Amino acid sequence: MAQLEITTLGTERVSVDDREIPALSGTKAGLLLTYLVAESPRRVPRRELAELFWPELDSNNARVNLRQGLFQIRRHLGDTLAENLQAATRDVGFRLDDRCHADFLRITAEDTSLATAYVAPPETSPDDALNLADRELARLELYQGHFLATDAVAEGLPRLEAWVRQQRDVQWSHARASVERLHEYLRRAGEPERGIREMRRLLDLAPADEALNAVFLRTLLLAGQPARAEEHYRRVEQLLEETDGYAPGPALTEIREQLERARDEGAAQRTDRAPASAIGLRQERRRLVLVVCDLRAPEHLDIEEQWERIRTALETLDALLLAHHGHVVRAPGQGLLAYFGYPAGREEAMMDAVRAAWQALGTAPSGVELRAAVDIDTVITGDDPDIPDPAGRFTARVQAIARSLRPGILWVSPELRENLEGFFEFQPWRGRPGGFRVIEDPGPRDRVDARPATRQAPLAGRDAELRRLRGEWDRARRGGSRWVLIQGEAGMGKSRLARGLAEQVDGHGVVRALKCREDTARQLLAPVRQTLGRWAATRNRQVAAERLLRRLLQRHGEAAEKAAAIAGWLTRPATPDHELFGSGNVDRDHLLDALVDLTLTGMRGRALLLIVDDLHWMDSATSEFLRRLHHRSRDGALMVVFTARMSYRSEWRDVEMESIVLQGLDNAAAGHLVAALDPGQALPRAVRDELVARGEGVPLFLEELTRFALEHGHPGTPGDELPPGLNNLLIARMEQLGPARELARAAAVIGRDFSVNILARLLERSTDHGRQQLGLLMRKGFVEPAGASEGSLFRFRHALYRESALEAMLRSERSRLHDRLADLLQEEAERPYGTPAGGRVAVHLHQAGRYREAVTHWLQAGEQAFARGMLPEAAQHFQDALDCLQNDLADSASLNEADTLRALSGLGSASLALMGYGSRTVHGLFERAAELSRPERDPVEHFRVLWGLWHGAGSCQGFDEAARLAHEAEMVAERSGDRLLRIAASYAQGNTCFWTGHFRQAMDHQTRALELYQPRDHAHLIARHTENPAILSRAFFAWTLLFSGNHERAWVEMDRACQHADQLDHRPTQAFVYSFRSALGFFADRPHETLAASRKAHDIAEAYDYPLWRTGAIAVSAWARTRLGDDQAVDIIREQVEIMRGVMDGVSTLFRLFLLDAIRRGAPDPQECLTIADAALASSLQRGDRCFQPTIRLQRARSLLELAHGADPEGWQELERARADAREQGNPNVERLVLLEVERHARDPDWRQWVARSLRQVDQCIIGNPGAEALSHDLPREA
Repeated sequence: MAQLEITTLGTERVSVDDREIPALSGTKAGLLLTYLVAESPRRVPRRELAELFWPELDSNNARVNLRQGLFQIRRHLGDTLAENLQAATRDVGFRLDDRCHADFLRITAEDTSLATAYVAPPETSPDDALNLADRELARLELYQGHFLATDAVAEGLPRLEAWVRQQRDVQWSHARASVERLHEYLRRAGEPERGIREMRRLLDLAPADEALNAVFLRTLLLAGQPARAEEHYRRVEQLLEETDGYAPGPALTEIREQLERARDEGAAQRTDRAPASAIGLRQERRRLVLVVCDLRAPEHLDIEEQWERIRTALETLDALLLAHHGHVVRAPGQGLLAYFGYPAGREEAMMDAVRAAWQALGTAPSGVELRAAVDIDTVITGDDPDIPDPAGRFTARVQAIARSLRPGILWVSPELRENLEGFFEFQPWRGRPGGFRVIEDPGPRDRVDARPATRQAPLAGRDAELRRLRGEWDRARRGGSRWVLIQGEAGMGKSRLARGLAEQVDGHGVVRALKCREDTARQLLAPVRQTLGRWAATRNRQVAAERLLRRLLQRHGEAAEKAAAIAGWLTRPATPDHELFGSGNVDRDHLLDALVDLTLTGMRGRALLLIVDDLHWMDSATSEFLRRLHHRSRDGALMVVFTARMSYRSEWRDVEMESIVLQGLDNAAAGHLVAALDPGQALPRAVRDELVARGEGVPLFLEELTRFALEHGHPGTPGDELPPGLNNLLIARMEQLGPARELARAAAVIGRDFSVNILARLLERSTDHGRQQLGLLMRKGFVEPAGASEGSLFRFRHALYRESALEAMLRSERSRLHDRLADLLQEEAERPYGTPAGGRVAVHLHQAGRYREAVTHWLQAGEQAFARGMLPEAAQHFQDALDCLQNDLADSASLNEADTLRALSGLGSASLALMGYGSRTVHGLFERAAELSRPERDPVEHFRVLWGLWHGAGSCQGFDEAARLAHEAEMVAERSGDRLLRIAASYAQGNTCFWTGHFRQAMDHQTRALELYQPRDHAHLIARHTENPAILSRAFFAWTLLFSGNHERAWVEMDRACQHADQLDHRPTQAFVYSFRSALGFFADRPHETLAASRKAHDIAEAYDYPLWRTGAIAVSAWARTRLGDDQAVDIIREQVEIMRGVMDGVSTLFRLFLLDAIRRGAPDPQECLTIADAALASSLQRGDRCFQPTIRLQRARSLLELAHGADPEGWQELERARADAREQGNPNVERLVLLEVERHARDPDWRQWVARSLRQVDQCIIGNPGAEALSHDLPREA
């Protein structure tokens, strides 16, 4: 179907099917056609047409010429379009339809359709206003000149000339009305600078139009350019005086008064009292590109002529730089400064700047020398638009470079050259080392100079990985849990791959997802609670969900009241931790066990796929929950898929995982991804190919580039629009959000997840206003709803969005928002039922520079977490406080002593339970604390330090130092009068006395600890020491009794210790006492007892990750198996001896005894036994754990005598030393074994008789004597 196109604005042209018709372009026949089209649907009398177009002819000749003109029109339009020319006997008309197009008609039609939009309600969203503005801009682009301004055909035809002038005025009035609407829409959208270029072009057509100049000046002021507005006003004022001889009218006078007020106030003020949607200038950290144009006129010219040439050049360059989105400022002297990426950020700022400078060189007026330099740097912008770089160093540096250049040179910095290579051709500029000269026109964009960033994209190109995951799932369904870790760099599509598996699994199993977040990495079970919260919300009945969960918990042994508390806490993620743990009735370990039980029960014979996203941000409790789930679900139909960044390293020593590492997509897969993102094929093939080439195989990069191209691209010039770096792309997109940009930055200060209520209070705005702006952010894809509370909780779609928002903020602005947010959170915490501020508010206080307050809150949060048994969280809080004290408050060290002591002792106490008694790292913390601690200042704190030092002394310094510390701790406890401290001190003394072989003193201290203890003390002791020293004293008491010969009571006391630990159900205490029970079986030679106790100790240690007790249980159970006939178990003990050196070196002596005794059950090698015994003795002598020295010397003597067939004097001497040590310590068990060894090797009858008498005496000292056979390591006596 033929198409007619008539152009009248700027050029006169008639085309049919895009082919110009010369006979109708700029001719009287063409003007006749335009007249008929403009008058349509009116049918014009032939007589009127003849008089308009041929007034000089008589009526007959005029009608003849009209017939010839109409014939020419019909012939050139062609048969189909000729039907629209309706020529009757008396009149002529032209019927308009979809095939006929005229620019002046489109302007009129658009004006009519937009007329109502101009009075749109004030609540019109920025998005809608921007769409309306874009339509106005498109319409104004049609107005390339006045109506038929270059057509000379109408000259000499008075009536026709009058008609053209009338039409010209009508079209111009439409253009001015369009400019008015454009200004209003851009004001509402907050992007006034977008209209400056088009308004400037229209002013070139009518420079003296007062109304248009007034709109242009208001737009300049709205865009924060008062200096440019003032300069333009002076130019207009001069023009009006020169041409029309009168002063500016009321509209311009009002603008002048506003400019004067702004000058007087020393700051730019907006004229329209624009709401928050208008761009506001403030101090920000910005990455700006600067173009410096240095102009010089020939010096031989007269000064007036020089100035005239410079002025003309400045006007030309000003318009050019402005057209390329530059913010132009007059430079001192003869030049211009153009800042790109200011006041609104543009990802294309680098390209815009170099291209503008390049075109400036080509369009500079003759007779003027131009030098141009372009550089990029980070500056702190100010609130004065005339001074984008208040510090001035960056600007001065680039100006100096420009002045040093030869005329006609465009210089760019190395950084710009690196980013724009492929866009332009460069060569080193020898006159300025390190710089480059642009030597060729811009070329196509063919590379990406940006690192990929994180954001999930539609799944593409992952078929192999998906098949592998599906295979793991099929194996899991058949029984046997499968754990898979997907790792990759940011943006590789890890989460999308996991969701791809979930889509395939759907219908064949249960799918659940846990989302780990950076901001909740220290919140207990945050991913689990968020998932349960969403589950409860989807049921639409929170109470019913809690009731269901409560019943499930009760089925697993929880009391009704406790089950209700746990259910409420789990399904309401906003519920603070203290509401559940504050009473002390809920144990963290119980809660984790219950969750594991619920997970396994919830499967109910169905396979479960559990996806855990962003493992690198997982909190410690969720980590422990998953570790226990792995331990207890090895035979279940369970598959767990983790996603994590490449930097993640698993801390699970006992969780085996398959690994999948994602690489970049190939070009074919990248092309499929781009096609999936552009299903409507809005992008041309060339643009898609460009996206694939520049995406570098990163799914997130490809997604963002494609989205940017769809939203802002212009087909045919993809290189001009696509940004070279994703991080900068996100910053640029955020700066295009207008007023929502400020809200996004404030939300970023709060965190990845944020509440609209807190956000509104932070910005001191209404909640409704916040929701409105969040709607824009959601539509742009920056944020999404989060949590079960619909409409109140939101989160950034990806961490990179938050990071980009924070990076663009000035540090002072971030600090101000953190400061206010910290106060708001503290206010929330002080309200009834408020959530304690804790570590969360400490982070904001720290970012606000309120370091002292931050330390206080971190210490309080750490102590609260420690008291609740949340040791990993407590350790992190104490570490944060310590880092702040050492890094941010280092200048006031003398004022920090008390807080530093609290942080060190708190961190040490938490780490003591997490890392083990013998950790040198933990011991170092307490050594630092000891330098600051004074007993007279705070006895409890000082005791805490001594307690930590004492625990590590046996491994790090020896038991002599441990004895000194235990004695000092006892003195502090006695002076304080604190009964709980005395219990702990008695335990430390009894413990140390046992290891050093002073059994009588040990029993005295252990008995004192038990006498001081009251049942109600357990919770307080756990809160102070993470363990119950009284129960531990009873376990040590059992050891001491057995070593002293009282076997019967030793087992009675051990039974009581185990019973008490089981009643309290405190896992660390249970692990301790059952480990000691298994060792007691070794000392008493009861392998069956050892095996049963070691299994229970191992189960607890394995489930709760206690490395010391796990290693001990494995070693002693291996001894029991060897004792019962499993010779292969000896190798296990050898392994555990080496492992124990890394866990707690001071315990290795006991482990060597396990090994020695196990070796002797088979066909021992005396030399190997001697080597082991020598190492054990050396360790014992060095560390001072003298309780084992008699046994070690006995083992050495056995080996020496076996090697010499009983004739080695050193062996007999070692037997004598062993007996003497045993008698001194009061250990009849070892003394009896020594006598049996003497009897075995003695040949003299007198010696044998002496041994018999001595054995009878020793047997009298052993209560509950198991018999000579058992004590001589024959068959044990069964209990």
